[in-house]
Amino acid sequence: LEASKTAAVEWLATTAAIQSVSETDRQGVTNTILAPLGALDEFIGGAGSGAVLTKLRSRVLGALVRVPASPFHLSRIDGALVDFEQEALNLLRTNITTTTSDKTRAFVERMASATALVTFKDTEAGEEVVDAVIAVLRGEMASTADARLREDLRNLVKKLREVPGAR
Repeated sequence: LEASKTAAVEWLATTAAIQSVSETDRQGVTNTILAPLGALDEFIGGAGSGAVLTKLRSRVLGALVRVPASPFHLSRIDGALVDFEQEALNLLRTNITTTTSDKTRAFVERMASATALVTFKDTEAGEEVVDAVIAVLRGEMASTADARLREDLRNLVKKLREVPGAR
């Protein structure tokens, strides 16, 4: 993992987004981007694999936040659009709304994804994804017979209604 971190730092230093911010901001943005690697290092070899995977997904997806000073990669390669921001939105939406083996993701995982998704809410694509996710959660809320799950879903909707940057 250390070699991956080093390679990532070297690559980030060459990007226009990182070069355009002050040294102080550069370090902060770099640390934010590298946080998932630190999370991976921290949780490998931890508790049972289910708990470890939940923690990993929570940390990694929770770190997919929008940082306007350092936008996600967007370009055309061989005529095809490469849009990492849209890929991040797709990952976050999928983690909040998709069931696996007839079970939804753990609440902590879904909340981490919702918290990250809110940071995209002030973008055109992010707003659409948030609205779609809320609709899915409302449908799940209407069909559940589990009071705890209903409260968790309400909390996810509440999180998704937050104004980006507000605490």
